[in-house]
Amino acid sequence: MVFVRIHSLRVYPPVSIGLDARLVTTSTGQTLWSSDETFDAGDADVARAARDYFRAHHTGPAELGDPQADMRSPSRFTRYAAQAVMETLPAR
Repeated sequence: MVFVRIHSLRVYPPVSIGLDARLVTTSTGQTLWSSDETFDAGDADVARAARDYFRAHHTGPAELGDPQADMRSPSRFTRYAAQAVMETLPAR
């Protein structure tokens, strides 16, 4: 099972979200993988990675009309953060 907890959230620009995620076995509860990251749109490296994600994963013309909208929207920015965390899962 994967458990995800939001440990910090700033909804006003620059948006920031902290995620604590764990993959545990259902039989023993042993942690197989964990991640504890904070994604802050005010950090230049995070902002660059988020913009790259949004360019590759836009869902409609409204998102393309204002490239900064994704960086101001907590729900959109959370999509990026969740994807970034899940990409750290080890291969099977």
